[in-house]
Amino acid sequence: MPFVLACQTLKGLAYPLNGALMGGLDWGFSAAAMWAAQILCVSAVALLSHGGRRPLSLYGLWGTLVLLFSVQIVSAALRMASGSGPWQALYANSEDTAHEAGC
Repeated sequence: MPFVLACQTLKGLAYPLNGALMGGLDWGFSAAAMWAAQILCVSAVALLSHGGRRPLSLYGLWGTLVLLFSVQIVSAALRMASGSGPWQALYANSEDTAHEAGC
């Protein structure tokens, strides 16, 4: 049950962050981040199921979903915080506003 609760909470954070990436027209990074998250998730499933030789438990399944959403959250947050790509304009505007206010 803790994995289910964690997964639902992380999913609630991942979707808006992914939406912000898409809304910011950061398609290339969004696609790369999704690929990275999916590859890590599938690798974890393969590792936990011993290459498909034994069934994956529910804990293992929910744990890999927690991994999937965690990678999406971290990658999106780091991209937005980096101030690169389309996010340069956001940081440039905030620096101009701070400079005009005398900060």
